[in-house]
This record gives sequence, structure tokens and C-alpha cells, in this order.
Amino acid sequence: MQIRPYLLAVMLSCASLPSYAGADDADLPTLDPIEHPRVMRQTDKGSTSTCIGRPATPICAVEQLIGSRVRGDVKLWTLAVGNTKQPDDYFSKRKANVAFAYYRVVGAQRLDDASIRRWFEAWGEMRCGELIEASRQGDIRIDVQIEYNHKGKKEHRIEGDSVPETYVVRKIGLRSWRIIDSCYPRIEDEKDMYWMR
Repeated sequence: MQIRPYLLAVMLSCASLPSYAGADDADLPTLDPIEHPRVMRQTDKGSTSTCIGRPATPICAVEQLIGSRVRGDVKLWTLAVGNTKQPDDYFSKRKANVAFAYYRVVGAQRLDDASIRRWFEAWGEMRCGELIEASRQGDIRIDVQIEYNHKGKKEHRIEGDSVPETYVVRKIGLRSWRIIDSCYPRIEDEKDMYWMR
């Protein structure tokens, strides 16, 4: 079996980060088994998230972003990232085309200086360098596999080897979290890169 270069990088990165997904930290989301992904729908009914509109935890900040993409909701995007730097028709096209999304948390870690340094050594040459450099001690790293399902198309479940999107989330004030940046560790196809700028 041949391992794809970006998947190998993800595995090496995860292996190099101590307590990557098991620390006793109330801010870290639980990991999701592949057979029981979370789901985001056009409305709260049938969605697994209970915090849409309230980015009160790191995973809630990520769910605002996923919700904005599924529901075409600029307010959720702003809650997630603090800006609306997207084309004018981005949200209306998403709402018209996306029916729902499956997503699962596959990794979570509170960052410290040592883990950021190891992360950069593993991924720095794979175009996530800016994201890593923007990270600071106390931020939360969350890796999420996402499968968007489009209206009128066959349903797609998450594949075990699908590339996770990596988010860095930071506490803003007393009760709110915001995504600082995100990226895919993919190098083969520039158009598949997702930079939140």
C-alpha cells in the first residue's frame, strides 16, 4: 500500500506532538469515530452542534465556520474568523448548493512553544508555515475531516484517509473563541489549498 505524501505528513505530525489528542483539557473537543461523524445541516434541526451562534469553545468556533459554509451565513463566518473577506456571492452560492456536511474531529491539542516548533519542523515546508508561525502558546489546534454534500448529488461519507483541515483557535475575551487561520497540508494541488485570509 502506497501512502500519499500529505497523509504521511499528517501522520508524522500527529506522532511528533505529545498528548496530541488525549490531554485532560476541558477546551479540547473529543475525537469522533469514523462511523459516528458529526453533521451540520441547513438548520439546527438534525445538526449535532448545539452552539451555532455562540463560539464559546474551540470546537464551537470551528462549527461556526462549517455552519457558514453549509448555510451560506455571513454572520456565522464573522463569528468564526472575525472578518468577511469572501467574494460577494460566496455565501449565496454555498446556501444554494450545499445540503449538509459530515465532519469529525481527528486531532486536538493545546499548543505550547515546543509543540509549535515540532509542528513547524514536520509541516513548515508544506505551505502551512504561515499558520504555524501565527500560532502561539495556549492556542488550540483542531484537525477536522469534512465532507460537504451538495444538493441533488449522491451522499458522500467521510473516508478514513481524507485530508483533515487544520485550524488554530484562540480565546478572545472571557467567553469566546476565534479561528486564527487554517490550511490543508496538501502540496500536490495548489487550488485545493484553503487559506483563511
